Amino acid sequence: MGFIEETGAAQHYRDARILPIYEGTNGIQAIDLIGRKLCMSGGAAMTALLAEMRADAAEAPRLSAGIEAMGQATAWLIDKKGAPDALAGATSFLRLCGDVVGGWMLLKMATADEAYAPLWTFYAEQVLAGAPGLVPAVVQGAAALEVEL
Repeated sequence: MGFIEETGAAQHYRDARILPIYEGTNGIQAIDLIGRKLCMSGGAAMTALLAEMRADAAEAPRLSAGIEAMGQATAWLIDKKGAPDALAGATSFLRLCGDVVGGWMLLKMATADEAYAPLWTFYAEQVLAGAPGLVPAVVQGAAALEVEL
C-alpha cells in the first residue's frame, strides 16, 4: 500500500493503463458501426433515425446543421459499403454520430424540462457547432493512409 494508495498515484496508474484499451475499443466500435450496422438493410435504421431527428430539430439550427452533416456522411459511407475508404473515416463518423445524437437527446430533455435548457444551449454552441466540420474527415478516403514511407 504505502505511498501509492495514500497519495492517489494508484488511480493515475490505472488510468494510464486503461487508456490504450479504451482507444482500441473506440476504434473497434467505429469499425463495427461502419462495417456492419450502418449498411444493414441499405441503411434503413440510420435513415429512420435521421428522419426522426430532423422532425424534432426544426427550431434548432445548430442541431439541424449537425443532422445534415451526419446525413451527408452517412450517404457517402453507405455508398462505399465498408470499403477501405469508408473504414478510414470510421472514428470520425462515430464521433459525429455521438455528438449529433447527444445533441438531439439534450434537445428532447430541454423541451420536456426547462431546467436542461442551459445545458442544451451550451452543448449546441460548443459541441454541435463543430459537427459539420467532421464530415471532411469522414469522407477523405484511405489514400492518405496508403502512403509508403
